[in-house]
Amino acid sequence: MNNNYPASSFGLSQEFLSFKSLKSKTRFHIFILLISIFSILSFSCTSRHYRDFDLVDQNYKLNPDSIVVLPGSLREQDLLLAAAVSEYLKKNSSFDVVSFDQVEINIPNYRHIVGDLKVNNLKKNKSTVHYLSKHDIGQVNAINIKFKAKYVFLVWSGDLVNVLARSMYTASSNVDFNVKIFSQLIEYPNSKVVGYTFNSYSASESKGFLSFLNITKWFRSDNEKVVDLLKKSGLIIGEEIVRVSNQSGRI
Repeated sequence: MNNNYPASSFGLSQEFLSFKSLKSKTRFHIFILLISIFSILSFSCTSRHYRDFDLVDQNYKLNPDSIVVLPGSLREQDLLLAAAVSEYLKKNSSFDVVSFDQVEINIPNYRHIVGDLKVNNLKKNKSTVHYLSKHDIGQVNAINIKFKAKYVFLVWSGDLVNVLARSMYTASSNVDFNVKIFSQLIEYPNSKVVGYTFNSYSASESKGFLSFLNITKWFRSDNEKVVDLLKKSGLIIGEEIVRVSNQSGRI
């Protein structure tokens, strides 16, 4: 039996069907356009202030020069960040880098720099991303008297968070280490903040079947994974400093 009835048998003209198809396609295209616009706006709003490294003033020209890299505290995680940034800049840029090892030799009584720094909710006050208190900037200034560098890069981290997420549909779970990292790039002799870092970094470790086959992960402790995360984050920040220094700024 032939079930391929012509459209006219149901009282529908070919013109009507074509119009209906065109209308459906138009709705679909409009939907895709709206999603694209929403994604672009969302990205621009969230990425404007959350950066690996960016300039306060996009017209400022960051030229490679002498730079002292300081940890905001003597916690191990901040020391790892400062060391990673120093390592990247030494190997991949023309910055004349003074690492924290050199600072300790010249200033044996180095103490925490970030004592009263306040990073407020950016949704309420986006200007706080460039904030450095008079007390903190005074300590940085005192250190740079010894080195007379063009820049001091101060980097520190927030609390490390360990999150375990389990999937409802697969026999797997994810261990995610998350940490917020901040930095300030201070220019001299003006003692002015010209660059900053404000971002979160994570290291998702899948424990699904495919990840189970990766034998090297079996012998890595959580502490080692955290060290890897901090070193990688420092290298990312160092890479971005070099990239920004090669142009006028980020668009």
